[in-house]
Amino acid sequence: FLVGGKKMSSSKGNAATAREMVALLPAHILRLLLLKTPINRQIDFDPTGDAVPVLWDTYDRLAEKAWSGVEDDDSQVFIFSHLPGQREGVMQSRFLPRFSQIAFFVQMPHMDVYEEVAAMKGSELTEADRAEIDLRVTYANRWLENYADDKFIFALEETLPEVGGQLTTEQIAALATLADKIATTPDMDGQTLHGFIHEVKEESGLTPKEFFSAIYLLFLAKDSGPKVGWFLSTLDQEFVAARLRQEK
Repeated sequence: FLVGGKKMSSSKGNAATAREMVALLPAHILRLLLLKTPINRQIDFDPTGDAVPVLWDTYDRLAEKAWSGVEDDDSQVFIFSHLPGQREGVMQSRFLPRFSQIAFFVQMPHMDVYEEVAAMKGSELTEADRAEIDLRVTYANRWLENYADDKFIFALEETLPEVGGQLTTEQIAALATLADKIATTPDMDGQTLHGFIHEVKEESGLTPKEFFSAIYLLFLAKDSGPKVGWFLSTLDQEFVAARLRQEK
């Protein structure tokens, strides 16, 4: 194993024991990591970065191919990442929420993970769906608690962060405009909010980074985060409008 392109070394504090790897990844995901890497190539895997979410995304992509009946190397890797006694069961499709989204959900106390995933799926969750969610919640929490870089750690700011001097006049004006649209649209749905966000962004003349980073700063005290429209749609509408206006 390599970490960040460097060989793991216990003296440098970047070694991962077999026990730690098994704790970080369920067996079928760890097998996937091994199977998808050419046998003569070292595995470069840094659990602090996005390697863990990307690996889960890879599993999801291979699963969808296998479930759709595609017979290729990807489907074989998916099948053989599971033990023989498990393979018949895993060929039964289920909804696979992205690991990165689950990792965000578990950090937001106001979110019900099952409700959020059901909304993503667009239908009622099955028993298999719930089992998959439970698995991902377990491993997302382990990753966040023990390995994930700070850029993956989010906490909704309950009070207005100190942002004095960090926002430009143009950013403040754009956020106030967005707040007005939200405040004057009762029972706003996510699609409407998404439209408002992009409408205001275009009219403001701000770059996407300038516009979205201002929103993240007010809600998360960071300059990056999850998709803005989806994130704001999970919050109380009055709270969102007040925070965008920087009301204390």
